[in-house]
Amino acid sequence: MEDKEKLLINQRLKQLRLCKNLTRDELAIKLGIKSGQIAAIENERQLMPAWYLSAIYKKWPEHVFWLATGFQIPEQGHIEPKEQSEEDFVEKRLNENKRDTY
Repeated sequence: MEDKEKLLINQRLKQLRLCKNLTRDELAIKLGIKSGQIAAIENERQLMPAWYLSAIYKKWPEHVFWLATGFQIPEQGHIEPKEQSEEDFVEKRLNENKRDTY
């Protein structure tokens, strides 16, 4: 795999994070990695380690094939993440805040 292709994986990781409306810290917590590493990957100072795919698979198995290859196979359940609407994002945050106060 060429370095250019490896950097595309880094870009897709950022796209996944943004589509899930997560900060780097939130993504790091969900995946069990350091947020500084996510920043280094997104800023193309570091290549994404292969084991991150395993961590992402545990949380979002439907996106791993796309993340690794850039391709989708919807009939197989391999899809690109879609951006949430602003309303969905606000509702998600409100629900998280309610959950945190109980």
